[in-house]
Amino acid sequence: MFATTTVPDADGGGGGVPTTTRPPTTTTRPVPPLAIDVVDLTEATVGSAYDVVLVATGGQIPYTWQVATGVLPPGLALSSAGLIAGVPQATGQFSFSVRVADQSGRSASASFALTATNALRVLTTSLPEVEAGSSYQATMEATGGAPPYQWMLVEGQLPDGLSLSIEGVVSGTSSGGSSTNLVVAATDSLGRVAHSGKLTVVLAADRRTVAARGGTVFVDVLGESVSLFLVSPADGFSAIVVESGGFRVEVQFVPLQGDATSWVVCEVADGVVCSHG
Repeated sequence: MFATTTVPDADGGGGGVPTTTRPPTTTTRPVPPLAIDVVDLTEATVGSAYDVVLVATGGQIPYTWQVATGVLPPGLALSSAGLIAGVPQATGQFSFSVRVADQSGRSASASFALTATNALRVLTTSLPEVEAGSSYQATMEATGGAPPYQWMLVEGQLPDGLSLSIEGVVSGTSSGGSSTNLVVAATDSLGRVAHSGKLTVVLAADRRTVAARGGTVFVDVLGESVSLFLVSPADGFSAIVVESGGFRVEVQFVPLQGDATSWVVCEVADGVVCSHG
């Protein structure tokens, strides 16, 4: 319907020119179709809190979500607001589809997969003894997370001559020294990190046997130190330990009758040197 108004004459007379006023025009835009953003869901870790929000576009908000088919990992649930949350209780890959509806009753569906794994842990708690001058190899072990793992030394150091590869293999030939403590870390393919406890790398002692006229002395040489392991007097002699270790071991063999005292000395001097007399 059109409305008619009269515009007065320029001279202000009673006559006028009729004009027509059109009603305002209303433009209706179509509502975008309702759709779900399909993305790769973040991997969940058993025993750890998890939450991720599903996203829809188009339609008329608010949206209402529900699981249509399949199952989520035990311990997780989908809220009507589109939040997947909880603490997963089992490992595996779980496939499911969800349905979202807007306030006008339109709906859309999409399928997802969610993987739940055990927490990343370093299993290695000890390393084999290292023997100076001998080839050495030991492999770090981890479990959980998303293999493959990458390894690195994060605290302490390995004995001289040994190194840790990115694959977790400790190898080389130690030139000696002393026992060391270290901590290593494993990183999985998703960037999660786990640390070992303190690992002690023990150098096996170099056991030496030194014989004298009055008996035999067994000493352990470890790096730049020496320690007494065992004394075995010969018949007719008794043993006196003068120094038992550190930088020097000295043992005297005293005859029970009619013979001269003999001795064994091992001391640190550009390495460990043993002598007897």
